[in-house]
Amino acid sequence: MRFWTIFATALLVALVQFAATAEARNQFNQTEAITIDPQKAYFFFRANDRRELQFVREVTPEQLATWRAARAQALARAVQSYELAARRYRDEVEYCRDRPQPCIVLERPTPVTDANFAYPPPEADNFVSVERGPQFTRVGDDTTYLVAVPPGSYVFYGPLIRNGAQAAGFCMCMGSLRFTARAGQIVDLGEIRFPDQDVLNARASRPDAPRTATAEIRPYAPGMTRPDRLAGLPVVAAEWRAADKMPNYFGVLIDRHPAVAGVLRYERDRVIDDRTGSDPVPLAPLDGR
Repeated sequence: MRFWTIFATALLVALVQFAATAEARNQFNQTEAITIDPQKAYFFFRANDRRELQFVREVTPEQLATWRAARAQALARAVQSYELAARRYRDEVEYCRDRPQPCIVLERPTPVTDANFAYPPPEADNFVSVERGPQFTRVGDDTTYLVAVPPGSYVFYGPLIRNGAQAAGFCMCMGSLRFTARAGQIVDLGEIRFPDQDVLNARASRPDAPRTATAEIRPYAPGMTRPDRLAGLPVVAAEWRAADKMPNYFGVLIDRHPAVAGVLRYERDRVIDDRTGSDPVPLAPLDGR
């Protein structure tokens, strides 16, 4: 997905405000029993702090077809509303032609077209929020999380707090990581590391400060332990891939995930799939076109 996609969705961000609710999910606590639902997927990760995170599931062909049909119907209704408003405006202009001004009180309506029609993007309902709690395990600031989600391909969107139409934090809009969560499996993402707040403060206040990402996924390695409660369950290591640029739906600060050897690297602002040396496989069409 190329950089133009960010600009193609800017109008949607401004007008729609992206007030969609997050995907239904089950975030396991420190005591509840784990029963694998064969219709669900699960992901597990470690973290050095408790932060709210956002993941977005790529749109399926079925979702996209449903979205296109719903958008076409909404566009037809919007065009009809515009035509009615335009007729009223023309009638008022004609009525006021020979009358003292100001006479016209209606504003000239803006034509509605396929290009400028504001409609929530197809992945609006595909965001998964992992909240600060409940945690799967917790020892001091070191925590783990286990989350049940719909199966699919997911992208790490970033450390972001959402509250309805309001949001604060960072999106990995300029490059991130993606993985597949398969039904009936727990995918181990590895560890998500967050820098100390003083490091982030220095980055924000000093232009010459070393660049530090707001979050970094360290893929699973054999030295990473798993809680005993996962013993005997179908746990697999995530197969990470590079994810290209994404729209900044919430209008928050922009970041990018650090390079990961063999997975993700950059050439200036270009995202490179380090497995192939070429552009990443495009994400599902995030603007629905």
